[in-house]
Formats: sequence, structure tokens, C-alpha cells
Amino acid sequence: MEPGQLVARIARRLRYHWLYPLAATRLFPLSTFAENKATLNPVNAFHEDVAAFLAPDEWLLQEAAALCQHRFSFINLPAVDLGTPVNWHAAPENDRLWQYNLHYGEWALILAYAFLIEHDTRFQSALIGLLDDWLDHNPICSSPGWEPYPLSRRLVIWTRLGNILTGNSWWRTFWQTRLLPSLYQQAQVLAANLEHDMADNHLIANYRALAWLGMHFPQWPEAHRWRAMGLNGLRAEMRRQVLSDGVHDERSISYHTIVLQDLLETWWLALQTGRSLNADMQETITKMVGFLADTQAPDGTWPMVNDSVPGYPVDPRSVLLAAGVLFEQGQWIEQAQDVESAYPAWFTGQLASPDPRTTYTDGKAYGATVFPEAGYAVIQDASKNYLFFDAGPMSPGRIPGHGHADTLSIVLHGKGQPLIVDPGVYTYRAGTWRDRFRSTAVHNTITVDGQDQCVFWGPFRAAYLPRARLTEWADLYVAGMHEGYSRLPQPVVHHRRVEHQGLGVWEIQDRLEGQGAHEFVLTFQFAVDAQAACDGLNAEIRWPNGVRLSLKCLTPPQQALARIEPGWVSPGWNLIREAPRYVLRWRAKVPVENRILLEVSD
Repeated sequence: MEPGQLVARIARRLRYHWLYPLAATRLFPLSTFAENKATLNPVNAFHEDVAAFLAPDEWLLQEAAALCQHRFSFINLPAVDLGTPVNWHAAPENDRLWQYNLHYGEWALILAYAFLIEHDTRFQSALIGLLDDWLDHNPICSSPGWEPYPLSRRLVIWTRLGNILTGNSWWRTFWQTRLLPSLYQQAQVLAANLEHDMADNHLIANYRALAWLGMHFPQWPEAHRWRAMGLNGLRAEMRRQVLSDGVHDERSISYHTIVLQDLLETWWLALQTGRSLNADMQETITKMVGFLADTQAPDGTWPMVNDSVPGYPVDPRSVLLAAGVLFEQGQWIEQAQDVESAYPAWFTGQLASPDPRTTYTDGKAYGATVFPEAGYAVIQDASKNYLFFDAGPMSPGRIPGHGHADTLSIVLHGKGQPLIVDPGVYTYRAGTWRDRFRSTAVHNTITVDGQDQCVFWGPFRAAYLPRARLTEWADLYVAGMHEGYSRLPQPVVHHRRVEHQGLGVWEIQDRLEGQGAHEFVLTFQFAVDAQAACDGLNAEIRWPNGVRLSLKCLTPPQQALARIEPGWVSPGWNLIREAPRYVLRWRAKVPVENRILLEVSD
């Protein structure tokens, strides 16, 4: 952490531990707004009714029915009955992320949408009952519900409720007397506790929530200050966090999408409420969407680099589709056609579809597409062969919590399907699995002397972050290097070049320079359902649909051993599947070179 981050962290913890238990109600009074009825109605800039009817109704109604019984389910863990009154401090398997999801309050939106679809009063009763319960049993500035990040997410979701049920007199009474005053109080707490210590996506969420409240309720006493604080903060953080090539600096598809979503929705709300915005916000948003479009794999997914979880917190295709509609980019719409359309319809009130008069390509630029500052590159061809190369820093130095030790790793698709994959995330809980999924040893790169490329100090801490960068690129190859092993007593620097040699043919060239003799381990993690076998140092991998990947060691290291070992791939939170991996081990004195040929066939 930088000194300013440390000061901000200590100050906020002191406030929450010592000051707020004694003085929070006086510092952040609960206003009734009785003197000004105009402050009760949020701005109607989005189409909640259309989005509700386009949402996946079977799933939504099942979730709403469970919520009526106070059963909550998040991040693929089994549903939990939290009782009456609700146990708002529950954390199944001691999972902090599950607990945060409980306090994000998105369950309220599910119940409100279910009521719009079915007109069943049990959903409305459950909604008001759960909101009442939360307000009664989460005292101001208590943890975790009043921590800044859950506050930020909840303020946005619960403000949306005001436009969903406006015509219902029962709801209006609850909204005026209970929920609206609490939203004002929660915003006061957030404005005094911005997460300058966490920075990055947390701080973006803080500023977005304040801008959101300030624009939705322009006649609130603090509206002008919150709006200015939020919009100015968003602009400043956008310039600091989004790299010149349009990639968010945490270098994760999930957090890139979260930040993009926050910027896109705030930009749209500002337009609908007549606020002037700098042109660079729209330019940055389109660059960020362009990154998603250019890195989308042939099967519609994205590489799970760093802390990236498929479809969490939203499917990136939904954001791609919404941006395609808002910016009139038919190619983005075409690339996202298989996703449900509730999210873009929430902006416009209309279904999104490509122009039938236009013939679209597959949306990909063949050859190499490079994001130099992020250190990412994609090479693809017309036969749905795709390679993603990660030669960038694992994270910004000030917040390494979402980084993995995966520098110079690759992800490979052939014949339109995943073949060599990033193993994913699985969990944020401290322990063996979190450590494993962040380690160098499980990624598609080289481990030296059994060490990670950095030193992990905990589930969200890391030290000695590797210096890494793309070093060169052309239409058919990319190259990069990292110095993560320069901290060893006898330092090693890893260089890797990836070259596309024809349809479905790739050569991986590794060069390791430095001092002394070392133990090297090269790993490739295969996608699930693979059947793999070694023949000496070579390997052949097959999938049930007939796709085959052959792996040839072109420069066999002396006394090297190759094995197929069990590996693990996580397709989502708390989901895990076994899949084979290729592991090549050898000992040599540097400098040393190794070349692997990968060939895809039917």
C-alpha cells in the first residue's frame, strides 16, 4: 500500500471502531423529508418494467419464492434459511463474499421484478418484510452491511426500487416513511468513508453511488455535493485506473466489466438528467467495450485471468450488447446475440437486435491484437483458432489483491472450443484452494525452483510483484518477459515468444536467462473432458467431439521428465472440475531455451 492508503485505512477503522458506536446517529441524522414531498420521487431514466419482463423468469420466480421463505443463495453455495428475524451476520463456510452479497441487497430487485411479472402480493409482502428486517437489525455503521462497498452496491439497487413500485400505495407509504430516509442516511455515511485505501473498483463503486443518489434526487439537501463529488471522482479515477489501451488496471475480465458497468450506467443517467460530461468518459467507455469485443473467445467466453469468474457479477456479453445499442455498434450486438436482453432493454426500453440489412463479419481482426500497457495480446485466425497471451503486470502495485502469479501464461482455443485454459478462481476464502488457484504452478507458464512469481502474504496480499511487459509483436507473433524470479539468490528472467505458424499451429519459445542451475516446471492445463497421454516428452490430448491437440517438445531438455497429472479447473464460484494437465520438469544451468509446438486437428 502507498502511505495515503495506509492512513485512509487506519482512519476509517478508528472511526468505525471508536467514533461511530458513540456518535453515528448524531453525525448522520435520519431525515424524514416530511417538509418536501418533491424529494420522494427518483428520476425515471431506466425502463425497469421492460427489463423485468425480459429477465429469465423461471429462475427469477424460483429465487423470489425462496426469498419469501428467507432462503438466500449466492455464489453457487447451497441456499441457506436465515430465519425470522433474518440472521444478517450469516456467512456460510465463513465466506466473506457470500456475506457481502447478502448486504448488496440485490434480492430486493428480484422480489420487485417477480411482483411486476406475477402481481402476487406475497412477493411485495416479502420485499417490504425483508427490507424492514434489514433496517431494524443493521444499526448504523455496523459491519458488514454499513461498510463502504456493500453500501455502494445497495444504494444503487434500492434506489431502483423507487421506480418499480411507484403506483402501489402500500409501497409508497413504506418508501416514504422507512426506505427513503435510510437511503439518505446511508449516503451520508458513504460520503464520509470513501475507500481511498482500497482504491480501484471499490472507489469507483463509491463515487458511482454518490453520483447516482445526487442525480436521482436533485432536491435533496446534499444532492449537489454528492453529485459533484461522485462525477468528479469518477472522472479522476477513470483517468487513473483505465489504461491507455482501454483495459482496467486490475487486469481482470470480471473487474473490468464491473468498472465498465458503473461508468456506462452513470454516463447514461447523466445524459438522461441533462448533466454535461467530459467527452473522455464516452471515449474511455468505448475503449473498454472494445477490449471486451477484441478478447472474446470463439465460444463467447473470456480468459479467466487474475480474479475473473465467468458471468460474475454480470455476463460481459450483456454489457457488450447494451453498449452496441447505445453507441449504435452493430458488430458488438452481433457478438452478444446469445445473451438474454434484459440489461440493454433496461436502458432503452427496446429489444436489441442487429440490423438485418447488414452483413456482419465474425467481428474479429485476424492476426495479433495487442494491448501494450495492459500487457495482453490475442492472436486468432479465420478457423476459430484463438490464443490469449498474458505478459502484463499481475496488478497495479497499490492493490495486488486480485492478481494471480500467471505472467507469460497462455489460453488456447482450437476449432472454436477451449483447449488450454486458465484454471480460474474458485474461492476468495483464505486457505489451500485460494493459494493454489493464484499460484504460478497451476498456470500455463514456467515455475522456477518451486517458487511463485511473487510472494503471497494472504488471500488478498502479495509482495515482490514481478516486473513484466510485452517486448515485441507483429501480425503473427507476440513476445514478453517478466523478472519475477530476480529476487532469487541466483536470479532468473523469463522470456516467452508465441508464434502462429499456420491454421491451428502455434510455437511457444521460452528463454530463461540469469545465473546458476535451477529446477524448471512447464505446465499446460487442459480444458475439462480432455483425455491426455504422454509419449516421451510429447503428448496427445483428445476431446469427446473429436478435436485433438498434439504437443511436441522440439528442444528436449536433458534428463527432462514429462507427465500427465490431475489438475483442477473452476468454471464458477465454488465449482471445481478435475482436468488433466501436462507437466514438464527438468534441471539446467541458465541460459536455457525450450520450444513447444502445439497443433490442433480434428
